[in-house]
Amino acid sequence: MANKVLKALGLGCLGALIIACLGFSYVIYQDTLIHWWRPVVLSLTIAIGSGKFLWKSWRRLTDTEAIWVNYGVHTATVAALLIGIFFIGNYFLGDRSCITYQDVTITRVYREKHYHTKRISRRVYGRGSSYWVYKADVELPGRDSKDIRITEKRYDILAKGDTLGLAVRRGFFGATVIDTENIKYLTKSRKSRKKSHGKRDYNRHNRIKGYND
Repeated sequence: MANKVLKALGLGCLGALIIACLGFSYVIYQDTLIHWWRPVVLSLTIAIGSGKFLWKSWRRLTDTEAIWVNYGVHTATVAALLIGIFFIGNYFLGDRSCITYQDVTITRVYREKHYHTKRISRRVYGRGSSYWVYKADVELPGRDSKDIRITEKRYDILAKGDTLGLAVRRGFFGATVIDTENIKYLTKSRKSRKKSHGKRDYNRHNRIKGYND
């Protein structure tokens, strides 16, 4: 009985580790200039390849001789660990003192509604209160567009067509990292922004009025 409890706890901790690695990797990926599938494919290749030799070592934890179960646990665990090591190591172990700037153009400013997770009962979780996540899409030189996280204050000020200095640095494993704390934003007062919006609304109102007349 005690042995089964320990194995269940071990599988639970393993699942939590996998979720943590993938969760941290997803967050850091948003500030990393790399196609997501590259580290994922490489990690899966290594995990699947090593599983041919190491799947038997998981039998004590899974308490089964089924190849597909042990192979699956090995593949998921190793792949998640490698993905986490890549993104976390690349971000935190890189040289933070060598920062360069790239002039990029904002192509879109928007916000997304997300929801907190609310615990309903011991094993049941549901959707909790909502909150906004503010983002801006920028056009990278020689690359596809990239979305960056911004504050609500920046969301109110920035607009499509604005230019900003994107702070980047080389990561530990070679993938370029966006240093969000050192991004140089174009100085623009919120008051003048509101005036420009008001002017556009005024001109639009006059055009509509002219059409009606």
